[in-house]
Amino acid sequence: AQVVSVRSETRLAGEFAGGCIQGYGDLLVTRADGVQAIIDMKWGHQTYVDKLAHNRHLQLAIYGEIVRQQTGRWPHLAYFSLSKGDLLATNRDFFPQAHVVAQRDNGANEGVAHLWQRFLVSWRWRREQLDQGLIGVVLDDEGLSDWPPEGLQPELLNLNYNEYLTLAGWEDAR
Repeated sequence: AQVVSVRSETRLAGEFAGGCIQGYGDLLVTRADGVQAIIDMKWGHQTYVDKLAHNRHLQLAIYGEIVRQQTGRWPHLAYFSLSKGDLLATNRDFFPQAHVVAQRDNGANEGVAHLWQRFLVSWRWRREQLDQGLIGVVLDDEGLSDWPPEGLQPELLNLNYNEYLTLAGWEDAR
């Protein structure tokens, strides 16, 4: 990939409609031509293949947007699966040896900039609900009917691991 600079645990901070947003990028790498990439290190594999395939890699998109705010251009984004030793990306533009994950569903027609815009739509929608004193907890497909179609694609949480079940009321929790 002709990387000339590698920075680990890089603090990334920027702005969005809700104010400041920040995080720590596992690896921020730069080539001699100034083009950058963010690599997020993960133990898992298939979960991150799915996130890239369906354009749901929100954590990477947020980091990418912060870098875009600072540099004026989107960095390339990738996951490195520690369990498989596999670098996952949607193309080989930055990493020629990457395992390319073909994008499916809405991901095939959208890129990371679209994912960022979907995040903003969803954030504004949730912010309006909170401002009205509403806390939406989606437990099943029925709870998705109000979801803004131009927002993030909703994902149901596994009921066995859903930390928010008690917000729905003890009677409905099981």
